[in-house]
Formats: sequence, structure tokens, C-alpha cells
Amino acid sequence: MVVAAIFQLLAAALLLPRATCNPNKMVVRVRLASGALRRVAFDGDDAPTLRDLKAQTDASALFLDEACTEPADDDATLAELDVVHGSVVYAPREACAARAPDEARRAAPFFSPYPALAKHGGTRRERTNTHANAKTWKALVKERETVFYVKSFDRVCEAAKLGADAVETFAALGGAGGPARAWLLGRRGTGRTNGTVHVEALHEAGADDDAVFSVAAALGLEAVGCAFFRAARDAGATSFVLSAREVASAAALQAEAMRRAGAAGGPFTFATLVVSSGASGLDTEAFEASPLAVQMAAEGVLAAPELQGDGPDDLVNATEVVVVERQDATTIDPRFLYRAVPVAPLDAPEVLAADFAASPGARSIAATKRGAAAALAAYLGDAPSKKRLAAKLADFALLLALAKVLTKRDFAAACDAVAAARADAAAGVAVPAKLKAAVDAALALAQD
Repeated sequence: MVVAAIFQLLAAALLLPRATCNPNKMVVRVRLASGALRRVAFDGDDAPTLRDLKAQTDASALFLDEACTEPADDDATLAELDVVHGSVVYAPREACAARAPDEARRAAPFFSPYPALAKHGGTRRERTNTHANAKTWKALVKERETVFYVKSFDRVCEAAKLGADAVETFAALGGAGGPARAWLLGRRGTGRTNGTVHVEALHEAGADDDAVFSVAAALGLEAVGCAFFRAARDAGATSFVLSAREVASAAALQAEAMRRAGAAGGPFTFATLVVSSGASGLDTEAFEASPLAVQMAAEGVLAAPELQGDGPDDLVNATEVVVVERQDATTIDPRFLYRAVPVAPLDAPEVLAADFAASPGARSIAATKRGAAAALAAYLGDAPSKKRLAAKLADFALLLALAKVLTKRDFAAACDAVAAARADAAAGVAVPAKLKAAVDAALALAQD
């Protein structure tokens, strides 16, 4: 019975008039100003003009070549312009700096933090669509090989435990016109808590990163995140979202931290902290950027942070087409690119202080030994006692300043003393006599 019914349906289909299907239906692809590709269908019995095509795409102008140098008559039919089924016509690209990275940046070698997500090799090259006129399924798939698909992700960072002194000092400096972004320096959990970051210090990002990472390594610390300062939280706000600029900055900083750590492939626990002043004091919220956002930042697909908006409704600018919710786009809702992370107080003694960073001379430390010595002498005194030096030495910013005035051997001794105190907080910092003498000699430079 079923087989007979199928044969009857096939016979009926074969007897249908040929006019009921249109073998001449034409589909034209239009590369929009945003870079997205739109397919426009016309009935083959019509004679559509270029003006008809513009009306369906809302394009102000259409060109026959990708460089947009071959204008055409709007009243000419597509057939007269040799536009056939599967052809591509082009709207002028948006004149937006976020979508026009310079050639040097595109060609520069880069570290790929998540190779499994990478869309090409180790250089940023312009990904032109060489298969725009493809008409086969295989060619269409090839056309999309270099496009990022924005998807949900699983959070790696389980919690961010924060040292109160470090966060409060960062907020105070930010409120006084100091750094608006910083590295979170600390350690990652082990065993079952390896998804937790323990933040012991914060220091400005981008100013002297080589020295920051070097001192952190000497103390047994890692870059476990980044922080941003906001002047004030919106009144009455019950939710907290990252801005487009913060998302792009966090992704770029995580890519840099992974490069310095040689941690390609992940998982890589990295928290993004936002500190803002509110009616009840400081508000701190933590987030985690998606691996895809980090990879896109590394490949230059996310526009640079300075080209991103900072408003609550601004979208993240991309330098090329990505796919968001099955649609081609050049902007992304920031909320697709991060997840919230729980925040808790640091559950260990805070050995590293943050006092020197807030001292008057800390922000004016010069690159010369004399400038650093002057700032240190103003904070410690010309010849601090051994007890005073021991009480002040465990300070990340102070150690950065000492790195400018001490020999490598003496500076290593200073870091060893602080690292020992981190391992045994009750014992405190023990200052060897040779280190005390070296510090006195360095401070004397301020008197010369």
C-alpha cells in the first residue's frame, strides 16, 4: 500500500505543468557596507535592474568590483551588466577606523593563545574572500573557513579571591587620575581549586610590563587577571556589565599574559576585575573573557580597545565579518564574550602591602637610578633602620623601584626575603645585613 502511494505521488509530480516551477530563478549576492553578505532572489521571468537590487539591500551605491571602482547605471538590467545567478556586487565599505587596521599590524607575527580556535597561521593577514563567486557547496564552505562564529562557552575561572589593600589602593589611585587598568598578580589554586585565582597585588598595566612580570616571577607570582577602574557606578544599577572597551582590553591583556607564560591552548584561569565607587563604597565585580574573544583579540579581529566604545550600550567592533546568532555581523554584544565570576576575600594573610604606590613620589619615578632613588628616599628615609626596611620591603611597587637602583644580586636577595615571608607570613621579612647596606648605598644616590 505504501509503495503504491509513493508511485502515485511521483506520477502526479511528473504530470505537473512545467510552468509551476521556475528554473530561471536568479540569486545575486551583495557584499554590504558592513562586510556582511546578503543574498537577493529575483524571479527569472523579470528583468531586474541595479536600482531594484539597491532597493532590496538599502545600499546607497553598488559596484561591480570589490574595490568599488566600476560604477554602473542604476537603470541598466542585471543581464546587461553581466550579473548572473551567483554573481557578487559590492557596496562601498564603511569608513571606520575600527575596520581598517594598518597593513603592518595585519602582517605582524602574533602568539596564538588558543590554536584550536585559530583561523589562520602565525601572521595577521587580510582575509579576502577569494571564493565570493563560488557556486558549489564545497566552495561555499571554503568561503566561511576564516570566519569566527561567536558561541557560548564554559567558564574556567571559578572564583577571584582579592586582597583588600591592593584593591583599595588601586581604586584610590584611579580616582585620583592614576592608572585605569592594572595586572592582577597572585597565584592560581591547586588540585580541586585550580580554577580560583588568589590576588595579592595589583600594578599598572602597559607602563613597564617587562619589569612587572620579572618582579612577579621573582616573588613566585603570576599574572592571574586584569583590573579596570570606573569613576562611579550608575545610580540604581542592579546589574553590572562590561563595556566594549573593557572586553577588548581584557581579551588583549589575557592574550599577552598567556604569551608571556607560554600557555597556549588553555585552559588558562584569568579573571577580569572591575572596581568602581558607589554610594556604599567600593563595588568590585569579576568576569572572565571567553577563549574566542582572546583568540580574536590576538588575531586582530577585535578592534583595538581605543577604537571601542565605553558606553553601556556600545557593541564590540570587529575588523571583519563574524557570525553572531547565525547572522553575519561586524559588531558583537559584549555579553556574548564574557561570564561573571564570584568574588571573595583573600583567605590568606596579606603579606604584600600597597603603600608605596600611593606615596607622592611613586608616580613620578624616572627611568634613571637617581629618580628612583629620590622617590625611595622620600618614602623610606635617607637611611632607614633595618626594622623599618623589613616592615616596608614587602611591597610590590617598592620592589619595582628597588629593581632600578640595586644590582641584580642585591635585588634577588630582596625578592628572596619577600618570597620567604609569603611562604611563612608569621615569620615576617628578614633583611640580611648585605641587603641593608646595598639599600643604604642606593638611597645615597639621591644625595649626589
